[in-house]
Amino acid sequence: RSSAASDVYKRQALAGVMAMDPQVLVLDEPTAGLDPAGRENLMANIRDYHRNKKRTIILVSHSMDEIARNVDRILVLKSAHVLMSGTPAEVFARAELLSAGLDVPQVTRIAMRLREQGLAIDPAVYTVEALERELLALRRGETGC
Repeated sequence: RSSAASDVYKRQALAGVMAMDPQVLVLDEPTAGLDPAGRENLMANIRDYHRNKKRTIILVSHSMDEIARNVDRILVLKSAHVLMSGTPAEVFARAELLSAGLDVPQVTRIAMRLREQGLAIDPAVYTVEALERELLALRRGETGC
């Protein structure tokens, strides 16, 4: 199935479920197999639903970049046990503990590498915007830690 057809199918299936207006919506890897534009489009629909309907959405994903951009809270499980729980900033600040087969967002890896090089970058960086703020603060002589 082409990515465009997969995108349409997933959006139609999601729209059908959302039309039932569930109190809790559990989505397991909803963007798997989609191209970047399809992933963002689908996640925008999910964010809109959450914002407009005030419903709980549980998003299961191995894409920490996707998680970092779209959630308020993270629960990291390993072997059916809670390994970590918290906001994205709290979880990604402890990136070295993410040994559950997950990776951190790409921007967090960059921030970690900059910290290793001696820059005072906040360990809770998980978005491009947060890293930009940290780097601009360093440039002005401020510290983010």
